[in-house]
Formats: sequence, structure tokens, C-alpha cells
Amino acid sequence: GQQAALDAIIEPGTGKAVCVTGEAGTGKSVVLREARVRVPCAVGAPTGLAASVIRGATIHSLFGFKPGPLDNQIGPLDDRKADVFLSPGVKLALDEISMVRADLLDAMDQTLRMTLYDERPFGGVPMVAFGDPFQIEPVVTNLEMSWLYGKYQSPYFFDSAVWQELKPRQMSLSHIFRQDNEEFQRALNHTRRGDPRGLEVLNSRVTNDRFWYTLT
Repeated sequence: GQQAALDAIIEPGTGKAVCVTGEAGTGKSVVLREARVRVPCAVGAPTGLAASVIRGATIHSLFGFKPGPLDNQIGPLDDRKADVFLSPGVKLALDEISMVRADLLDAMDQTLRMTLYDERPFGGVPMVAFGDPFQIEPVVTNLEMSWLYGKYQSPYFFDSAVWQELKPRQMSLSHIFRQDNEEFQRALNHTRRGDPRGLEVLNSRVTNDRFWYTLT
């Protein structure tokens, strides 16, 4: 599965999009690390912590966005930031895509179209997304709620206009490498889907003892 995802990402061509999904521990970050070795990538993530894990930049830093509404911030990138996307064969790689709001993804798309004078999605820069929509959801404040739902079906990345236009190829990883205890894997998968059957296994690990290695 990892090899198939990697092959799809490094396949030459312009404007192609790939979305690599899968539950925790299936190796999405492994594929991202290997992809950036094979092809030049501008790597972004929605938060500073997520960006540091993949040795990338926050999306706001990569595109020069400031906190707050994005509508009045969309415009061509300055020369230094534009140079990143003018590199031959560069791809835009986004990690933790589940946290990327629809309006942020559309703002990135419009910015690159204006910067590169190209009306294809993301200005013709191939986009690769990594993440699990079952995990952390986009952050929407109460003040933003009515505006966002007035424009989008949901705040999730897959309801953005550019995602609907691109229709990325979906690559789902299924083999879990992080742990080999099948009972624990099933409990995590049940919890991931909101199925309470995993609770019995998880609650069996609960203790009042406090040791340095105890997960709290």
C-alpha cells in the first residue's frame, strides 16, 4: 500500500492530485518522507506542531497568510515565496489534511493560480494530501460558523471548491505498523468509528496507580 501511494505521488505529470489516507500507524508520514526524497515538495501543515514533525512549514507561513479571514488576503505571493512553487517538478504536500479548512484550501488554490498565471487547480502544481478525516477536525469558532456554513457544505477540506474540481485519487493504507496487538488494534478501530465496542478493552487498562510511564 505504501509503495502504491508513493508511485502515484512521484508519477510525472502536472495537475494530478493524490490523497493518502488511513488510520493511525499505517505509515502516511513514512510515505510523505520518502516522497520528498524522490521529488521536490513544498511541505505544509495546519499547525506549528504538525509542521515540526514533518520538518515543513505551517500553511500560513508557506503562503504568507495572517490569522483571521482569508478573503481579503488572497493575492500573488511575493518573489521569495513564489520561487518555492516555480521549482521544476515541485509538488504541494499537505499533512494532517483533516484539520485544513475548506476556505483555507481554496485560498491556497486561488493564491497559486494568481501567482503562476495558471487557471488550473493550484496553478498547475500537483497537490498531495496526507491525513485521516476520522482524526482531528477543522477548528471553527462560533463567529465563523454562520459564514462558513453559508459558503460550504461543511468546514472539511473535501467540501472545498478546489477539491471538488480536482477529485484527487484516493490511496488508503490499511496495514498497521505501530502496534501488533490485534485486540488493541480492533479497539482503536472501533473507537475511531465511534463504535463503543472498543471501550471494554481500553477501560481494562485504566489504573489509579501513578508511574512515570503511565499515560494520562
